[in-house]
Amino acid sequence: SHRAIHYRSLSDAMLFTLVISGPVMMWESMWRGQPMVDQPGDLWIAPTVIVTAAFFVGGAIAGRHRRRATGAIAQGIALAIPVSLVLIIADIGRRLFLNKSLPLPVAELWLYALVGTVVVASFGALFGRRLYLREKKRKRDSPACR
Repeated sequence: SHRAIHYRSLSDAMLFTLVISGPVMMWESMWRGQPMVDQPGDLWIAPTVIVTAAFFVGGAIAGRHRRRATGAIAQGIALAIPVSLVLIIADIGRRLFLNKSLPLPVAELWLYALVGTVVVASFGALFGRRLYLREKKRKRDSPACR
């Protein structure tokens, strides 16, 4: 089928990405009562790497079953935007619940994160597509298929 979006791959990818990134972002924001990024030291790098990896692997899951690169990139974008918005809305909810302000630099950081997740998930989707096509070719070229 030539649908623009492969929904099963996309839903699997969304579930994977949210299950990993959601708890990690919560851990990051609640560490010792405040976000790690607001504390001294480099501990904030750990959740950043984990969430980035979750979006890359999620992109790879979303991008499988796509024959064209544009289809894989569309899957990566369709993954990154809604999952990022869920994480942003969760952080807004956390801030409202804790009566925290929403400084402009935080909103700016969210915008960069949204762009970053789109890029990372798209690269992941291209990687997932490449693995899928390589596996398909390997199966096609195997003696059992002749």
